[in-house]
Amino acid sequence: MHWTHNVIRGAVPALLTVFLACLNPAAFAASDTWNQPGGSHSWNSGANWLSGTQYPDGTGDVAYFTNDITSAQTVTVSPSVTVGGMVIGDANGSHAFTIGLNNTQTINLDNGASANFVNSIASANTILAKLVATGVNQDLTIDVTGTSLSIGTASTSSPMTIDTLTKNGSGDLFLGTAGSTFTDPNVYLNGGRTFIFNTYALPTNSVVTIAAAASLHGGGGRDQAVAEIRGTGMFRDGSSSFMVVGDPAGVPGAGTYIRSGGRLRPGDLTAIGQVGTLFIGEPSAPAVSPRFESGSESYFDIASYTSFDQIDIRRTTTTINGGDVYINFLSGFSPTNGAQFKLFINTSTQGYKDTNGGAIFDNIFDNDGIANPFHGYFQASWGDAPLAAENPGGLNARNIVFTYLIPEPSAAAFVMLSAAALLLRRRS
Repeated sequence: MHWTHNVIRGAVPALLTVFLACLNPAAFAASDTWNQPGGSHSWNSGANWLSGTQYPDGTGDVAYFTNDITSAQTVTVSPSVTVGGMVIGDANGSHAFTIGLNNTQTINLDNGASANFVNSIASANTILAKLVATGVNQDLTIDVTGTSLSIGTASTSSPMTIDTLTKNGSGDLFLGTAGSTFTDPNVYLNGGRTFIFNTYALPTNSVVTIAAAASLHGGGGRDQAVAEIRGTGMFRDGSSSFMVVGDPAGVPGAGTYIRSGGRLRPGDLTAIGQVGTLFIGEPSAPAVSPRFESGSESYFDIASYTSFDQIDIRRTTTTINGGDVYINFLSGFSPTNGAQFKLFINTSTQGYKDTNGGAIFDNIFDNDGIANPFHGYFQASWGDAPLAAENPGGLNARNIVFTYLIPEPSAAAFVMLSAAALLLRRRS
């Protein structure tokens, strides 16, 4: 009898919980498709979704904004919701979605062990809500196959709190995300154009890898600094803005700066040791001269006499005030004495050194970073025919050529080697 009483007593709270859950559609949150044709409506109402009774608000849920809207649509988010991903795009591409009224609204991202995702599949859509990753996997993949996706605007920042950012697709991504926190600084741009939509839209410690089909753009008075640029794509500044690789403090003006602590790694995409060309600027839109400064680092891999890293600067002039160059021989490749490599190229521009004490770069290191009388080393010089004078020294040229030299042993070194050999024979 007591057992029966206890079972009934325990069942009452459980039944009550189920009953209350039925009264709360969000308790049964799941993936769903938006069902409003236009205007401004709330994410947090089940009546605005195809199911009519629930809305996406749970780990792994996907919010589909893919219905045919007849006018621009704003989706307000209050209170915050949690999803694993969003798919955004008017069914016929005629109108655009705006997700979030402003940056005081929050969308938490939790896709379990998988990366969080946002797919913009049609039209030019906007996300104004903050994106905050809260799950086990805090990476975010943004795939833009429609016209464009803007996160934030030029005047309103919508910061992201994530780990790694990956951008796929041929559409444009506009980052109005100043104040973002990336726990993992890696940013992978695998396709299309990515624009800096307000100053420092990316964290300054970002390591940006740009694939061949992708590009990173500044401009319009919006500045950006990152720690490293690698890959085979293109990055450029634009008018009245700077793009800094390295220390962003005290930048004197517009342009591209490879500054102290900044690193360029042409060719390297998924791993160090991939050979390719990294592009700076566009020949059709020349802007302010790029500058290489003391303390900057440029890394080049050489696989063979015909396969080696290059940097192609497409600007009117290039200023080199120093910096270090690291050259790495791959797969046991070792060049012969006098071998030349045009690792740094200005194909349609002029290059010149400025005030670096007669040296193009501060230091040039090969695999082990050691220079001695019996060890090969690289010497940098200006290649091709000089162009019209840009400075009193007349040091302009299209290319910088690195020549690998193996010094002949000096007479003193020969005497020292002979003495050492004689001493070894006597000891033996």
